[in-house]
Amino acid sequence: MKVISVPLTQEAMYRVDLDQSLEGDLKELTLSDSEFSVLWSSGVLDDLNEELDLLIGDFEDESITGERLEQALAITQQNKHYLHTSVVNALASQLELAISKSTGVFFFF
Repeated sequence: MKVISVPLTQEAMYRVDLDQSLEGDLKELTLSDSEFSVLWSSGVLDDLNEELDLLIGDFEDESITGERLEQALAITQQNKHYLHTSVVNALASQLELAISKSTGVFFFF
């Protein structure tokens, strides 16, 4: 199962780092295999990896926090072919939520 999680509070962000999240701590986007395939083939993860020096990929855990959230959102909103997929739009929504909560986005792939 592949999940993109956003902690909803600073306390929840601390707990996610310890793998001790409580119910209600996270807003999670669970990706089916086909949704992950669409996200992967869209190129947005490659762009995030390249521009933010990340390692988001299959069988990898990664996070985006701090000022890199704004950069990641800008990357997902660039006028590219991947903007037209619902899963990329869902990723953008997760980034927007993390920015509004001053937390982060955690990729558990």
